Amino acid sequence: MHTNNVFSFLTLSLLIPTLLSCATKHVDSNVFDALFMNDMVLIEGGWFLMGCSNVDWLDGGYCHSSDCPSHLVYVDSFFIGKYEVTLSQWKVVMGNYPDVLNEKYLANSIPNYKNVPVFCVSWSDCQKFVNRLNKNSKRKFRLPTEAEWEYAATGGNKSQNYIFSGSDSIKEVAVVGYGPKQVGSLMPNELGLFDMSGNVKEWCSDLYGDYKADKQINPKGAETGSDHVVRGGSHSSYLGYCAIRTRDCADTNRKIHMDIGIRLVMEL
Repeated sequence: MHTNNVFSFLTLSLLIPTLLSCATKHVDSNVFDALFMNDMVLIEGGWFLMGCSNVDWLDGGYCHSSDCPSHLVYVDSFFIGKYEVTLSQWKVVMGNYPDVLNEKYLANSIPNYKNVPVFCVSWSDCQKFVNRLNKNSKRKFRLPTEAEWEYAATGGNKSQNYIFSGSDSIKEVAVVGYGPKQVGSLMPNELGLFDMSGNVKEWCSDLYGDYKADKQINPKGAETGSDHVVRGGSHSSYLGYCAIRTRDCADTNRKIHMDIGIRLVMEL
């Protein structure tokens, strides 16, 4: 792991005892801000081509009909987490791990489990997490829109047009096949973001709906629907779903999603 990543984890580990002791009562906003702000990456806004072209789909690449058509999109600048939210960070904010995760099971089954991305979280769980975080922070956090997520995953204005986030080789950037692993274990993408392909899928704020071909500015997704967008694929996904432009969705009302987690956006 890169030296700066190790430093971030060591810093967080020193804070955890203090944070956990205060998890169920009011915590100074500086404590909550320190939990995430040091790992926020500024993404400079711009235009990009979102989605897949029909040619990509018909040629049998890492795209499906639901990922089409490609269309020009502009997104404003924003901050996004360098890492997916970890189990330890989730526990600090919520006071416990997700309901279905037994700590004894985690300790026996997953190496360094406190620093793996949180998983088994529903849409409702994530809303509670973000709301509680914002009540105790000086900053405004939220889920990324699908457009923000894809722009960041492609490398923004530094994009090299890779298939996966940071490489054309899935082995270099995506945790796949062996369960979740510690965040930041593999290579980052062009913007220094880790695990945007693989490890766990990530909730986006958009309701899932068909793409439109027209030029758009800061799109927010469908107006109605029962599913929210999830992106990036996971350790248990078919490899194609770890590709940057491949879309996926999950039932908003379902309580358990085994391989879905969360990455935060922080507003400017």
